[in-house]
Amino acid sequence: MYDKIDPEIIVPLATPDGIKAIILGVKSIRPKEVTRLRRSLSRMNVPLLMMPVKEAQVVKNVYCFYRLGLLQETELYQHCQEHGADFIMVRRALGLDPAIGQTREQENGELILNWLLKTASLFFAFRIERDFNKKSVGNVSLGVWGNAETPFVYEAVTSLHFLGADIHLFSMHDEDKDDMKFPCILYQDKWRALQGVDALIILEKQQAFVSIPVKEWYIRRSLMKQNIVIDVCNLYEPEEMEQIGYQYISFGRFCV
Repeated sequence: MYDKIDPEIIVPLATPDGIKAIILGVKSIRPKEVTRLRRSLSRMNVPLLMMPVKEAQVVKNVYCFYRLGLLQETELYQHCQEHGADFIMVRRALGLDPAIGQTREQENGELILNWLLKTASLFFAFRIERDFNKKSVGNVSLGVWGNAETPFVYEAVTSLHFLGADIHLFSMHDEDKDDMKFPCILYQDKWRALQGVDALIILEKQQAFVSIPVKEWYIRRSLMKQNIVIDVCNLYEPEEMEQIGYQYISFGRFCV
């Protein structure tokens, strides 16, 4: 049964009360063979997920520790970084076990903020070096999408401003610009907030950000100076965004 797909590693997410899911580490994924395998395993009534061998090996190594709470979210993230594995893919696989789920400690604000600031600092350094060579050094400008009333957005925006960025914030709230408690230019249209900025940072998973079709992203490419999107919510697939001309950097998938 398995030799048609030729998995390098088979990882059952199993506990004494049964198998919760099956993870296959494969070199390549062929749709027709995946369909056959899903049908053959349908009687087991468990989820099946295929992923690259590297990520499957990480899942195998950490599953028991993570399920028992002996490995925390931050430690899992660091482990993936050290092994060059996709954290989001690993976390998604572990979440197939109902006892873990897809949301347990996933929204770790401190972990995400540290990643964002580290990524932004590298981007700032690259941009400043590039513009210095062109003798046109100026502040980095960032378009930011997120609710200005949430603590995470407040901390992210103030931290990015402290690093030297001019913030163009699109926020879906009614607070008047004069009452803003942190320095930024406030916009009521998400696309106007991107006019002439160096990059976009997506800070929240809101419907207005999730439901943007690829065609519209393609049309809006000329708004920013560079087509760079830094997404802490992993709203889009990197390959899809890159195919239409964006440099897409998302949390857990970009080692810095």
